[in-house]
Amino acid sequence: MGGWQQWAPAIAGIVIGVVGAIATRRYGNRRGRLTYSFAAVPLVAPGPHAESVTVTVGGEPMATPHSVRVVLTNTGPKDVRPDHFPDSLGRFNIVGCTKMGPLRGELHKKGESDPTRSVDGGGGQDPTLWEFERVHIPRGATLSFTGVVDGDPNAVSFADLYDVDIRLAGPPRGLLASALVAMVAAAGAVTSAVMVIIGVDTTPLRVALVVSTAAWVGSGITAMRAWPEFLPGRSR
Repeated sequence: MGGWQQWAPAIAGIVIGVVGAIATRRYGNRRGRLTYSFAAVPLVAPGPHAESVTVTVGGEPMATPHSVRVVLTNTGPKDVRPDHFPDSLGRFNIVGCTKMGPLRGELHKKGESDPTRSVDGGGGQDPTLWEFERVHIPRGATLSFTGVVDGDPNAVSFADLYDVDIRLAGPPRGLLASALVAMVAAAGAVTSAVMVIIGVDTTPLRVALVVSTAAWVGSGITAMRAWPEFLPGRSR
């Protein structure tokens, strides 16, 4: 090879490193992130004896009672703090709910001697709405709400927070982007290493090997930052 062709692997390695740095900045360092899950289970199973069972909450009978659980987990790169909550309150709506009993709110922190504390809240004029006190949610901590509601609860939606994304639980974008960069960087590192070993244009290929390997390691670190379960007990 000659001219620009001998430097092509090195240039590719540098591009991979730049992409890895951009992925780290875009998905690992900027906005906070909460991921959520929602579950609803009927308390009265359909059947011939269903009408003989009555569930009351606060003296109010419920026609189709469900046990619900809403969970928010801080899977982002930083703590979610009280000043991220507009109007000093957090809010969510349980879609399909026609009547809401009290929900028990709890904050679960990792790596502390007293990891759980209660979170106060109350219903609003809208029967689907629950409002709760603003709270500091450290990285890796979980905020959960459990209780009984009436109706056909099938989903949950959240009020916006300042500088914090709220997403359905699943692999975060930072992890997926970093995994893609890591795979490309690994392929570049292996290819460059093989060509260096067989003695093909060693100077540019050695540069490509170093840069690709650095991008590979950096992408792995980014993936762990994007998914704090890999780093238990760590918050900042």
